[in-house]
Amino acid sequence: AGSDCPPRSDGMTRRIIPLDGSPDGLLDRLRAVRAAGDVPLVGDECWPATQWSQVRELAAAEPVPKEAAWASLTSGSSGTPRIVLRTAASWADSFAAVSAILAPGGDAAEQRILLPAPPASSLTLFSLAHALAGGPRPVLPGSAEAADATVFGLPSDGIGALVAALVELDPGVPSPSARELRTMAASRFATAHRPRVWFTGTLARTATGKPARAEALRRALAGEGVRRA
Repeated sequence: AGSDCPPRSDGMTRRIIPLDGSPDGLLDRLRAVRAAGDVPLVGDECWPATQWSQVRELAAAEPVPKEAAWASLTSGSSGTPRIVLRTAASWADSFAAVSAILAPGGDAAEQRILLPAPPASSLTLFSLAHALAGGPRPVLPGSAEAADATVFGLPSDGIGALVAALVELDPGVPSPSARELRTMAASRFATAHRPRVWFTGTLARTATGKPARAEALRRALAGEGVRRA
């Protein structure tokens, strides 16, 4: 654990550092916190100020074991959210297997992977940690056109489910056409990662600000999203 979690270079006690989950420079900010010997905790930029204050208070009060490398929050559905700490190895031990799936014949670092859940999600944070270790380059929501997005399985007769995406647009941005969405996906993602059906609308979120996939599916089936393809 010592090599995975370096001590702070200044000799100070290791800390949990809350980070804004905005995509701009996020990998560099994560790298800097890890290099300093601290533990990053990525929050959602959509959180209100009161929630950020609570998270910072939790982070300041949480003891940091020497083997801790990453921090995330529970959903808080059963009460106050808790900080969950994990070692570097708890994720790193899976990187080789994931790389073999995503890039069976080449360099995983040359691949791109769509991460539609916010960086506050441990699922996305795993992929960001993988990227820091030479894994696929992450593509996060936050472009000028899309404010956020989530993917989900859309039931389809005879197939089981199709990969579908619900895209939340920035205010005032015109809805992209189906062709524009397909072209964007084709230029950025491997075939297996491309959504086959697209919706636009407002994302429902959990108490911690993560997109609620089950609600996205319900809205799509009820016709509350705009089907794009």
